[in-house]
Amino acid sequence: MNLKKYRESLIKVLSIEEKAEVLKSVESSNDNVEIWKSIKSRITEKKFEHELIELGYSYNEFNNIIQNTENLSDKIKEDLYELVVKQNWFELLTKICKFYESIDGDKIIYKKRNKSISDCFRLLTEWCIIEIEKNVSLNYIIIDNSIYNKIEDIISAELVNVSVKTIVYEYNETKKDRKKESGRYTIDNFVEEKFSTIEKFLDFFVEYPVLLRRIMQKVKNLVSYITEVLNNIDSEFKCIKEKYMINSNKLLAMEFGLGDSHNLGRTTVIINFEGVKLVYKPHSGELQNAYNEVLMWFNVHTKVLPFYITNDIYRKEYTICEFVEPDICNEKKEIERFYTRIGQQLAILYLIGASDMHCENIIAKGENPVIIDHETLFNNMKFLNDDKNAFDEVAEIIMESVINSGILSVDIKGIDYGALAQRSDDEKIKFWVCTNKDDENIYFEKLDVQLKKNNNLPLLKGKEIGKDGYENNILNGFKRVMECVCKEKESFIDLCKQFKKCEVRIVLQATQNYSELLQYASHPKYMCDMLSLEKLFENLWMQHGKQGRHYKYELMDMNNCDIPIFYAIVNNNSLFTSNRTELADYFSCSSWELFLNRLNNLENNYKLQYTLLQKQLGVLSEYIFEQNDIRSQRLYYNSNENFSLKEMLEYINEMVKSKIIIKNNTVSWINIEDSDKNFYAYTNYLNGTVAFAYYVLHCKKIGIEVDEVIENYAKIVLSMCMKKEKYTPVEYNTYYNGVVANLGLVCEYYERNSDIKVKEAIISMCMFIEAIHENDKEYSVLEMSSQIETLEKAFLLTRDFRIQSLCENIGEKIIKKLHKIGLENISSENFIGIGNVINSFRALSHISSENIFKQIYDELINYVLDDKKWNENGFIDGKNVYTCKDGSLQRLGEIIIAITEKDDKKYRYNEIIKKLVLENNISENDTVWNGETATLKYLIKYLNKINGKDIEVQNKIEKIVYDLYKGLKINGGFRVYDNNYWTSVNYKDGLLGVASALLDYYELSAKNLNM
Repeated sequence: MNLKKYRESLIKVLSIEEKAEVLKSVESSNDNVEIWKSIKSRITEKKFEHELIELGYSYNEFNNIIQNTENLSDKIKEDLYELVVKQNWFELLTKICKFYESIDGDKIIYKKRNKSISDCFRLLTEWCIIEIEKNVSLNYIIIDNSIYNKIEDIISAELVNVSVKTIVYEYNETKKDRKKESGRYTIDNFVEEKFSTIEKFLDFFVEYPVLLRRIMQKVKNLVSYITEVLNNIDSEFKCIKEKYMINSNKLLAMEFGLGDSHNLGRTTVIINFEGVKLVYKPHSGELQNAYNEVLMWFNVHTKVLPFYITNDIYRKEYTICEFVEPDICNEKKEIERFYTRIGQQLAILYLIGASDMHCENIIAKGENPVIIDHETLFNNMKFLNDDKNAFDEVAEIIMESVINSGILSVDIKGIDYGALAQRSDDEKIKFWVCTNKDDENIYFEKLDVQLKKNNNLPLLKGKEIGKDGYENNILNGFKRVMECVCKEKESFIDLCKQFKKCEVRIVLQATQNYSELLQYASHPKYMCDMLSLEKLFENLWMQHGKQGRHYKYELMDMNNCDIPIFYAIVNNNSLFTSNRTELADYFSCSSWELFLNRLNNLENNYKLQYTLLQKQLGVLSEYIFEQNDIRSQRLYYNSNENFSLKEMLEYINEMVKSKIIIKNNTVSWINIEDSDKNFYAYTNYLNGTVAFAYYVLHCKKIGIEVDEVIENYAKIVLSMCMKKEKYTPVEYNTYYNGVVANLGLVCEYYERNSDIKVKEAIISMCMFIEAIHENDKEYSVLEMSSQIETLEKAFLLTRDFRIQSLCENIGEKIIKKLHKIGLENISSENFIGIGNVINSFRALSHISSENIFKQIYDELINYVLDDKKWNENGFIDGKNVYTCKDGSLQRLGEIIIAITEKDDKKYRYNEIIKKLVLENNISENDTVWNGETATLKYLIKYLNKINGKDIEVQNKIEKIVYDLYKGLKINGGFRVYDNNYWTSVNYKDGLLGVASALLDYYELSAKNLNM
């Protein structure tokens, strides 16, 4: 068959790298690069420049390579065609064409079989089986006849998967015309018309040459790999028979396509010899063997719960493993031991830097969690990078922590893939599915697809038992191993030296990213020209530090229909591609160096890892003390003793400095709030670095010296706020977080240090908030109210009337929402409360002449200061009661202080709140949100309001501050978010909140001395 007649179509299958050989120096008069960049992708101009560097082309060369081949001379087209002819997939296509010509001229009587899309590839699958049978050489095993039928089904399914969107599209387009002629047009008719001979088959792909290449690549990969597996099993059979006590040499079943396809179509295979199931893995077992040696060491030399060790055969190119069958537990104690072993495994996996241990990589064999995929031990994310910032540093700490193992929660698009993930019966995802309703109606529809349950969790009485309630078992198991290794550190390091020359897999991107892109790539519009496909794959571009060298090898693997895969040698800092090309000096250090660093700092690392583990399990103890701890009693107060405010602030300063991470003019720290899955301290107020900068400004305002280091950190935070252009989803635009918190800090700074650049930054941030509102961003009443509080200050400082107009627009939005939801539904969670709404309308009444704002302000005050809404516990707002215990009453009290005057009959509500606060029992913590310092801040505001003396209030203030001091002296810390290993420095529940209250106290004391 003369394939050259398809030349015009076939030259479109060449990739950019392949075409470069011919086209790099063929000048094009068009600006092809601009056309390329205009096609939608997530690549920015800067990223595109990096991409060209990594691909090794100049702008002009790339412009030439991607030019339209239709306009080329015949000579150049011939040169391109010669490149196609030399490719392996084309040689295979030629071979198949010759085969069918030789057996039946050029006409094959097509055998109908399934009456489905798979029939389109019957010519290929039949050839595959013939080729496999020809190349398999068996000396020891017998293959059951059904296996070849199964292999044919597997090959057919793989070919359908890569082409189904195009086939369905073409079938439905053809059906429109044919139905006009005959009235009925089935998939059988379509197969007969388009695929019944090899020539018809080729004609179909004239429009989709890229798909033809991908299909042939799939055929080549599958035939080669299936042949390889069968031959390896046969050559290994003597060992298999002896090790697994197999009585028959008859191979009864094979299951291909388990897991992702790598290295030219290689996947895990399950084989079955008369009831004995085994797993064939297409890679060396050296790493798995070394890990099992580590487990054996713990079993023999320590008192941890013994680990289950699989019985495997390790070879250089492949591994044959015991098939781990899930098993049940018979009693609760076995469940407890399962989770204790999970904790033990977590510790080992952390110590050797494992990652990607998701729910498909662990089998619950009774009380034993068994890892079945060890490729991603000794992970390395230390990329060469001169431009790292503080957030990169935090990311590296988390990436090298116990969290990164994958055992704990791994959220990918709202679905937990962690090894302890528990699937509910109704957990589904939307997925495009090819529906074959009958032989005439075939189409795609988006359906709810049930997520399959894995065998990762233990079973008791037929029910999966999740980790809830067994967190302490996990923590205890983790402790056991960490404590053992702390005692036997040198022995453990010696034991792990066997890993040094092992090859490990490096996961540069989530497999889900690759998989989804491959699925998307099967759309017909990408199957006509390789340029279209590679433009889609450009979305893969992700630079790791300074590294982008891996990108073209990702393209190579994706063009081969594989999930890209990369490797490293444990004691080497190079990255290796799927074809074992070495990218030298890819990492700043080797995995082995990371391991040694982890072990050498084990005592300090242990504290942080235990904290992160608690956080991830959702059991991080909020406060360090127990109920019988002396700090819970607060019996220290003695009016005759003195305390040192300076000592308390110095302690806070040192703790904050020890937690701060600073890099390239950015500041962050690790956030351990249990309620927040985020680990970064952003430029937020409640749980971020803005509160720290406020603290420093407050110190300077009232004349307290701060050391140079602390002051420099604060300046960096201010600079970050002024320069920031983007805000992450966790940075909500309220007073407490995000752009509004940043704006508040910049206003505070401008108030003390007038600077035109700072003023410009204030206006710019206000316009950013305006733009968000113009884009119809949906905000709650509380969020919008918080925005107005800060925007008022920005307007008064700048007198920019655009800000005044913005405030009025937001105010009108709030009024609409208030009419819709009612006042009683404002504070649904006692988080900020109605006080912020009152403050926003106070601000609007102040800066706007619109009467409606004053009317709403009065309504809100009357709503709050209504006897019917008060009882002996506090203020009742809808379903919520504002009480001292959760700090909400103190925060509301601060607002009421601000909106009432002594000669106002409503001032008496201040006395009600004061009485409730003074009568309140000892708080359970010292935080500014719902602890002792929340009360302290309120009482200080109260005293400032009356501008006089209240002995009872003064005594309470003195008692709180004295107790804080004695707590620090006796117990070495404050009762903030802490778990004995890691202290929160955040404002809401950490040290900065305590510091804020202490500064208020210092200010009050100075004022009283001057009175």
